[in-house]
Amino acid sequence: SGSRKSSSDSTASSGDSKEASQSAAGKKETIPEMGSAAKKSDTASDDAGVVPGSGETVTITVSSGDSSVSVANKMVQAGLVTDAKQFDSYLVLNGFDRRLVVGSHTIPKGSTPEEMGTILTSKQ
Repeated sequence: SGSRKSSSDSTASSGDSKEASQSAAGKKETIPEMGSAAKKSDTASDDAGVVPGSGETVTITVSSGDSSVSVANKMVQAGLVTDAKQFDSYLVLNGFDRRLVVGSHTIPKGSTPEEMGTILTSKQ
């Protein structure tokens, strides 16, 4: 009866290790998803809602009297950024809002917020 108990113990422990490896595999699948989801949101906030590049350029016209909010809305309409409030906040926090230059500005899709701010505050 002692060996019987031992074999049932080893069955239980091999069953336990199967469960452990299944849950470890489950965790391995879950962790990258969580990581990439976290990465996406980090990226979005770091990039001020910037749309990935496609090699295309878009022309944004800054008119006299345009606020950074209206420029940010034009950027969303042009497909350069996804979140006007977030991009406007970037412009304001980095002082680009006070230096917008009236005129047409050609901006490559996928530009960083800094590149877009620099283009919008430079004469072309």
